[in-house]
This record gives sequence, C-alpha cells and structure tokens, in this order.
Amino acid sequence: MITLCVTTFNRQDLLVECLRSAVSGTVVPDRIVLVDQSGREGWSAVPPGVSVDVVFLEEKRGCEASAINYYLTEVPEDRIIAHDDVVFGPESIAQFVATPGDFVIDASQGVLTYRDACVEAVGLYDTTLSPNYFRYVDVDYEDRLALAGIEPVVVDCGIRHERDGTMRGMADLTEYHRRVGLAHDNYVAKWGRDLTPGGSTIGRSNWRKTEAYTRGHRA
Repeated sequence: MITLCVTTFNRQDLLVECLRSAVSGTVVPDRIVLVDQSGREGWSAVPPGVSVDVVFLEEKRGCEASAINYYLTEVPEDRIIAHDDVVFGPESIAQFVATPGDFVIDASQGVLTYRDACVEAVGLYDTTLSPNYFRYVDVDYEDRLALAGIEPVVVDCGIRHERDGTMRGMADLTEYHRRVGLAHDNYVAKWGRDLTPGGSTIGRSNWRKTEAYTRGHRA
C-alpha cells in the first residue's frame, strides 16, 4: 500500500497542483494523508475527486518535524513524504517506490521516504530544532542516519520542487529571516558549527547553503 504524506501550511495554490499531479501518474497512491499545519478547520483546497485523510496537529503547529514524526509512527510502509510545493511527473511515484533503500530522496529534495529501519536505528525527528526552515531538522536527521551507517539513495524521478514555496507562503520576510536564524542557532547549539557531524554528502551540501544564507540575512 502506497501512502502519500503531504504537509501544508497556508499554501492552497501549491497544494492543489501537488495533489493533482500525484493522482495523474501511471502509479497513484492508495491513500493520501494531509497534515494541515495551519490548524484551519474546513480545509477546502483539496481538488475534486481527490480523497485525502486530513490531520490537524494541535501541538507544535507549524513545526514540520512533528508532522514527519506523525507519518513515521502512524503511517506504515510504503510512505512517501512530500512538501506541498512539489509537482510529480507521470512516472515519478512509480520510479520512487521502485527505488531500493532505507532512506530514499528525490534529487529535487522535495520528496523522500524513511523506511522503518531508519526509525529503528535513530528514532524520530528532533522537534526541539523547530522552526524548520531551510531543512535544519532534515539535516539533523540525515546526520544521525549517517552516524548509524544509513546513507541516502538519491534518485531523479522527474519531480519539480518550488523551492521558494516557503517564502511565498509568508508575507513578512523579516519574520522569515528571523526564524531561519533561530533554527540555525538551535542546530549549532546541538552539533557545533564547523561541519555536519554525520558527514552525509547531502547533509554537508545543505549545511553550506543554510550557513551562507543565514550569514547573509542576519539583522
């Protein structure tokens, strides 16, 4: 059973395109679980004909780590975890689920899966690193997996990732930059500044990007 897990936060336009593309491929999910991080009841952005299970998380609202922990504990394999700002190609889901590995991530970095071996090895996401901007909580999890000997399998499945989606969802970029800095400081306090400790290739790449971005937008 293939379950698509999508986390969204006040980005209806992106979500509609994501869900439409997910059910238009040669292989479609058997189930779609949507975690609405905005906590707004009566969600209306789901396209007609697309059936989803909508979940509202009352605690840690806006923290994507809590949504991923929900997927890891409540959704059985095979689970596909996606941002709401990705668009699937016709063969994307078919190719993704056919890729072997405990930790598989699309080249767009907008879609991934953690199989149960990952949770057994390192546990769940660290929600204390919230807010999750520029993938600090993801890098932290990748570091922990690398230390446990689990490296990512990167595959290009023809997925488009709208990388400016988070900023498009926020009217106040000053607040966005403040939150990026807070997440950065929480990560540094845990691991140190020099290098991502796990040494995973994708983790080092993201660390360089986040460190440079944060330096460039400090008040």
